[in-house]
Amino acid sequence: MKIVDIITESSTKLIANKKSWAEPDKRNDIQEIKTLLLAVIEARGKVLIDLNVHEKNLDAVIEALPAMKKPTVSKLYKSDYYAVETVISKNNINILIPKLKAMGAEDILELDISKIVH
Repeated sequence: MKIVDIITESSTKLIANKKSWAEPDKRNDIQEIKTLLLAVIEARGKVLIDLNVHEKNLDAVIEALPAMKKPTVSKLYKSDYYAVETVISKNNINILIPKLKAMGAEDILELDISKIVH
């Protein structure tokens, strides 16, 4: 699929009543809503990628992966394989998956993310 044309664009705004903002309980509620809205906005355009990789290919695969900080790496039970997961841009996923597969990655999963809270 490709975008043919953009019909409209919008943005997210959170507007708080000054009187409500002055009340600590309501201010806390507003800040919680803000946190959740920002988490949804942050998650737009990102996916979680999970994969398994043999230990001989682990370093090369990790070097090829972009990450928010560093990928999560876990050894699989009684195996020479590792599970690797990281968050990446949706823009890169279709280029990255074949590259990772060629580097020895297996069982590759692409998962949508609904929120990212920093």
